[in-house]
Amino acid sequence: MAVMVALKHILRDTNGSLRYKRRVPKSIQPLFGGKQYFIKVLGRTEAEALVSYGPYHKHVETLIRLAKARGGELTPMQLAEKNRALLTEWGANPGGPGADGNEGLWRDAAAERLLEKYPRDVQAGEYIGISVEDASLAEALFSGVTRQEEEPTLTDAFAFYLKEKGKANPTERSRQENRLHFVQRIALETLRSDMKLSDIKRPEARAIRDALLATGMKPASVQRRLKDLSAVFRFAAIEHSVEAVSPFSSLPMPAETSEGRRGRPPLPEQLIAAMYERLNARARADILEAWTLLHHTGARLGEIAGLAMADIVLDTETPHIVIEPKPWRRIKNRWSERKVPLIGEALSVAHKIKDQRGRYDYVFPRYIKGRGADRMSYDLMKHLKQVRENDKQVLHSLRHTMKDALRNAGVSHELACAILGHELSKGIDKEYGTGFYLRLMEDALLKVFPPV
Repeated sequence: MAVMVALKHILRDTNGSLRYKRRVPKSIQPLFGGKQYFIKVLGRTEAEALVSYGPYHKHVETLIRLAKARGGELTPMQLAEKNRALLTEWGANPGGPGADGNEGLWRDAAAERLLEKYPRDVQAGEYIGISVEDASLAEALFSGVTRQEEEPTLTDAFAFYLKEKGKANPTERSRQENRLHFVQRIALETLRSDMKLSDIKRPEARAIRDALLATGMKPASVQRRLKDLSAVFRFAAIEHSVEAVSPFSSLPMPAETSEGRRGRPPLPEQLIAAMYERLNARARADILEAWTLLHHTGARLGEIAGLAMADIVLDTETPHIVIEPKPWRRIKNRWSERKVPLIGEALSVAHKIKDQRGRYDYVFPRYIKGRGADRMSYDLMKHLKQVRENDKQVLHSLRHTMKDALRNAGVSHELACAILGHELSKGIDKEYGTGFYLRLMEDALLKVFPPV
């Protein structure tokens, strides 16, 4: 049962069937009549269980998420989703009053029990002080959840986007959620209400843009956040048949200052030398090795942190590292997938790593799991902060250093892009060819780091 072991909440009954069993959180057990477990037989074979597992697990996840939320925090669309899920779990027809008379009777009785705690104005025929959540559920019990879907609000749009387009990798998912939750918070604070998508127009979009700029973010960063917001808006509008064009597309932005364009200045030679001196005296060996590879290859920090041992290729005419997507580390884009020659100190470090740690799967094992690249950045920045001249000098500045060095050595733009993992060409040109020979890239790097 190797495949099923990886799935949560799966047990085999004494009669041989595979079933889903998951405890109902205590806080929401009253909603399910005191039931302690979600239980469903998925099938007798693993193949049958695998087919049934996904939909039912998703159903239970939805139930728990929405049942834990207070009614006042749910949008009309989320309330409808919650009621549909509850009726389904109770074995009822969510789209109508009941499949037969028996179902209709118990649904009417359940609705009456829900409402009896509220006083009633007999003349008006209304319950006094009834919560939105209870009123919605009672209506669903009496007549089913309306088939006419509520238009999504901005909160619905963000929740739907993460549900459908959330990253599978936990680390990437966490970053995606943090990024989207930030812009969602700013947007809701600016709008002062959770508006329906069709009600958000250009003036509201400009107000959100201005609120993002007021946080101190640079225009380029604000533009990226607005791009996220526009993607969320468009996706929800298309999937829920809302006739609305994203008001966040092509918003005018203030001009970037010359200081903002410089942003990440290259690191001067004396600072790089001071960093080597400090790391040699005070850092672990793997931190010095990482710095050396970053300096001599121009690679991104995440690309170096995620190297597998097999990515260091030394038994070839041009020793190099291979940068490609891994299960534990993505790369920025398809141009980032490349080979970078190893020369000088980087080649010496690569031989040392292979000699001393070649039996391991990874070049830097401590930086593979979770947010390993962030931890490597933190460990390196602790030292860089002690030698740098200003807070604009960061680890990514090494790539700017390499770019300037290649430019000043007379290396062509496209060859420099091939080394750094940038887009080589535009238009139709970028669809032709496979790139540069490794020896040409090695010659370019030797111009930057000539043999002593």
